[in-house]
Amino acid sequence: MLVDVRTLLAVLFVAAMAGVAGYLAQRPTIARGEVFAARMLENLQGKHVARVTCDDAIPIEHAGAVFRCEVAAEDGEAGLIEVTVDRTGSTDVKILDRTPGSRHATHDM
Repeated sequence: MLVDVRTLLAVLFVAAMAGVAGYLAQRPTIARGEVFAARMLENLQGKHVARVTCDDAIPIEHAGAVFRCEVAAEDGEAGLIEVTVDRTGSTDVKILDRTPGSRHATHDM
């Protein structure tokens, strides 16, 4: 009888953990914007970008994430962008606002 109780408890524990995992999987994960900003700045190295600042908390859901970042170039040009990352990791960037810098250089931002 002792083995049956242990088996029952093990099955109940696994079922409870599956329920908790299912609940947590439906909730969005929140990423820190400074992590995304650091990665973007690293990827833009050599592109004359001085600073990237993203939303503080970025919700990452099953379908992906949408967030905004401010990007500042070395010449003072700045822009507000909206970044969409889908569940496969593909990224789309839309420029929402742009402020010209002190000189008009012909480089990509």
